Amino acid sequence: MGANAVITVNYGMNPQGTGPGVPQEAAAWVAYANGDPASTVVIGVDNTGHDWQTVGYWASLRAARKMSTDDGNNFLRISHTAPIGVKYWEIGNEIYGNGYYHGNCGWEADMRVPYPPNMGTTCTGRKDNAALAPPVYGMAVKQYAAAMKAVDPTIKIGAVLVGNNEYPDWNAKVLAAACPSFDLAILHWYGGNVGTGLTALPSAPETEIPGIFSTVRAALATATYGCPADIPVMVTEWGPNSLSGNDLPVSMPDMAPAGSQYAGLFATESYANFMEQGALAVHWLELHNRSFLAQIDWNADPFTRYNDARRWGHKGMNIAHFLAAGNDTMVQATVSGTFGAALKAHASLHADGAVGVMMTNTNKNVAANVTVSLAGTGAARGCVGARYAYAPVDTDQDGDLAYEPIFAAADGMSVPVAVPPLSTVVVVFPKK
Repeated sequence: MGANAVITVNYGMNPQGTGPGVPQEAAAWVAYANGDPASTVVIGVDNTGHDWQTVGYWASLRAARKMSTDDGNNFLRISHTAPIGVKYWEIGNEIYGNGYYHGNCGWEADMRVPYPPNMGTTCTGRKDNAALAPPVYGMAVKQYAAAMKAVDPTIKIGAVLVGNNEYPDWNAKVLAAACPSFDLAILHWYGGNVGTGLTALPSAPETEIPGIFSTVRAALATATYGCPADIPVMVTEWGPNSLSGNDLPVSMPDMAPAGSQYAGLFATESYANFMEQGALAVHWLELHNRSFLAQIDWNADPFTRYNDARRWGHKGMNIAHFLAAGNDTMVQATVSGTFGAALKAHASLHADGAVGVMMTNTNKNVAANVTVSLAGTGAARGCVGARYAYAPVDTDQDGDLAYEPIFAAADGMSVPVAVPPLSTVVVVFPKK
């Protein structure tokens, strides 16, 4: 596929479950994925006294065949002699959720402060505890990066940042401690406000995504932190926030639930806005769930349990891919006329000279019959293009994607396009 992996290494807990994560475990991860079986580079002993051996030890396990009698490491023996070459590594997951800001136990494990023996008990002593504070994470990013890059200096290390004001001092204190040791800014984002319902979701990307990128990039550009220039941003978890307050019912084998097309349009618009912001990667919240690849009938049908049905998150990604792909360039698209803000537009110049235009109609009742002007694209377009449409069924249920040819005006400078209610349409015209 030409894709790459992002691995999140353990920040919060060591393998024994007795204390915080250790950089040596992360270095062993890199050694296993990318190391040379002949390497004698020592990873070292962690603060619990555990010896993490050498790079070659882990790489040799990767290269080895499974033993006839499993010694507990057969799951690591995959007969893969060559390094796998995992490039991107994220230090921890949502560490701001360790209880420092909210108190109680938080939602992300961080054993720099012990938990009570009975986890049914309310945690105390975590809020504003210096051992859980942002600078501690920032310093750990520096330690992890040093240990991991000692194994493979070509990898890229991601530090967890925030794009909102819920944790106002997180970015400043993490960056002051971590820069310039990392290479990627890691963001999570859940768009839309809980309680506003599904119908407001398609407008959330344009109002929220530019702001979260602006917040992070402004923090990274603060000269006193000494961060590297032009750090890329990865959004390694995102989805619609409103669904937690107004959740969709479970997908059925032959239909998607009412209102799910709104979530689909949220997905299409989010992908387009992320591309316009230059995100290095964006990862929908989960691969196997009701919103991306739905497990249709877990209890009664093993086939559909594992052979998932494509749902709105996947289809949003799919149609956005027609707008732009790797090596394509996002360009400005403007909307004029009387239809108003219910019509969203995005455009791209493809590496092969083609032009792509995405239009999303968030109006439930009225079609947008528009004329797309291609006059500003620098060259006349071919007369025959492609039209990809993601339209609902039964008014507002998640539909499917469809393709048909579409024909430009004789001069190749404009094309009439029908954008049905609650749909996203992408037209692509080759260079003449």
